[in-house]
Amino acid sequence: EKRGDWHRIFASRDDLDHVLLQTGGFLRDLLRVLRNILMRAAESSALPLEREAIELEIAELRNDYLPVSIADALWLRKVARSHEAELPEHGELPELARYLENHQLLCYRNGIEWYDLHPLIRETVERLATRERVAKAES
Repeated sequence: EKRGDWHRIFASRDDLDHVLLQTGGFLRDLLRVLRNILMRAAESSALPLEREAIELEIAELRNDYLPVSIADALWLRKVARSHEAELPEHGELPELARYLENHQLLCYRNGIEWYDLHPLIRETVERLATRERVAKAES
């Protein structure tokens, strides 16, 4: 609230919190989605913005993290469940680095270092990994 009157843009604190949570604490994504929301708000005469308009901006941001391969989804789901790197072999370190560089995987440091999926791809990763597990069970 000290940085601006968010009430003019967002209909509720829930809408603002939703944006904050969807960016996973990744400042670049937060600033980008807020910029796009503010630009949409400037173009709109209907303020505060409807949740649908906010979801459109979040979906735009999500598209930058997609697609996710099935192999990646399987590994990323393991990391999301354990919050560990889940490196079966040292030679797979470049894969972990790739996930971190493209921000599909986020590293948090609050006392200990731990990993989690970017919230924007959580549903996609879970859906792909589950579908693959079911397909393997059926074959």
